[in-house]
Amino acid sequence: DKIVHSQTMIAKTSANNGATPRNCKKTEQKRTAPTGSCQSQKCRSNISEVAASPGPIRRSSSLMMQQDSDDTTSLMEHHNTPISTHHKKKLKIGWRWRWMKMYKMSAQLVWREMSPRSRRFWSICGAVFVFHLCVSLMDRTFQSYGLVLNNMDVTPSTAATTRASASTAFAVVINTYKRPDMLRDAIQHYADTCGKKFGVGQVFIVWAEQGVQPPDPDSFFSTPTLRSASASASGSGSSPQNEQSNRSDVVMLQTPKDSLNSRFLPIDNLNSEAIFMVDDDVRVDCSSLYNGFMGWKAFPDTMVGYYPRLAKIRNPHDVERKGRDKDIVYHTWPVVFFRHRFNLVLTKASFLHSKYLKLYSDDSHPQEIKDYIDEHMNCEDVAMSMLIANHTNNNGAAAHPIYIEGSVTDMGLFGGISTGSGHMMTRSTCLSVLTKVYEKHGWEYPLTEDVSLKSRSWLRHFPGFWWQIKPGNVFEWPSVGNIFS
Repeated sequence: DKIVHSQTMIAKTSANNGATPRNCKKTEQKRTAPTGSCQSQKCRSNISEVAASPGPIRRSSSLMMQQDSDDTTSLMEHHNTPISTHHKKKLKIGWRWRWMKMYKMSAQLVWREMSPRSRRFWSICGAVFVFHLCVSLMDRTFQSYGLVLNNMDVTPSTAATTRASASTAFAVVINTYKRPDMLRDAIQHYADTCGKKFGVGQVFIVWAEQGVQPPDPDSFFSTPTLRSASASASGSGSSPQNEQSNRSDVVMLQTPKDSLNSRFLPIDNLNSEAIFMVDDDVRVDCSSLYNGFMGWKAFPDTMVGYYPRLAKIRNPHDVERKGRDKDIVYHTWPVVFFRHRFNLVLTKASFLHSKYLKLYSDDSHPQEIKDYIDEHMNCEDVAMSMLIANHTNNNGAAAHPIYIEGSVTDMGLFGGISTGSGHMMTRSTCLSVLTKVYEKHGWEYPLTEDVSLKSRSWLRHFPGFWWQIKPGNVFEWPSVGNIFS
């Protein structure tokens, strides 16, 4: 009996030592020990239920474990294996997406802080920008070249002046004076970069430096740097033989005197009717140059150029009054654009017929005009425009100038004749003086009729808004002299 009683007491004591409270303590719930550490049957059942339940606690814990596992795997891959190109692209796209989301959130915050008036203003700006972008894309796709002639342009008397020329090439006449580096670059551009494939048949250099022997034309192409530049501009991989075959002939013209009138002297051995007059500081893009030649071929009796100007009589009543001094105002691109009218183009970059060189140097052209140009070293381009307008008007058909919208680089913006102070006043005075000489010889003011910039532009924009026409050079805009005259 004693033995049985002692065994019973031992069993009860061991059972009491292994018992736990009805509810597991919070310290046991937070404990990270394995399930077997809880000796109570109820505690073990509670832990197993939590582990097996599909609730949020189980899902969140499993996701955290999976994320930690993925981060560890990616970290090991980052340190142990090189990143592929595809993975780099994905990372770059991901960063861009994050930056876009951040910008979007910032814009939303700024938009919420704006006043209603500011919101309306920026909404209008955005709508204008989108409209301008759509118009630009349509213009790029559907723009064309040519003039749309109206009844004023096509009459029986203008049949002779609208005949097309059969010329397949043109001559470039470069006027220069004591600027050898700029002259070298100009010859390189027109004779080598553009050359024969863009219609340049010959290049003539008007050399007016007295007592200085003009250089040999081959010396302009002797530097290896120039040849390499020509190869890169005309196309990659071009051989010297191809450059030589594309290169136009260069001829030096020694003038008898230092005069701006010398640029319009007749040229011997000229192989084309078309002449492109240009200053040594002006570079017309080769494609724009060829488009100008196409415009001249369609209207060979007029001037086709890249710098439109407007010469307007200040008092309209003075047009019909002969013998009275006329106050004529010379306007540049800003006025031409906003008034959308012009009546002459400058010979610093323009096409004209070779016959006008003879007319300019002939005795029929008043000597007073040439003397005035020599005295003031200005206005030879205005004199040529007035000569062509007067010649065509007296022949019964006015040949209005044509504007070529293209890419033009003016390298003499800060050192040419037109950059001096009082240039606009000088040009206006020149127009008044030349008009007085014309009336003295029994001629009328030849630039009385100005034409629409849109109707006389060789590039036809789509859909055809007036503000789509642009200057060839962005630096045409700051020329605001006489803008309020």
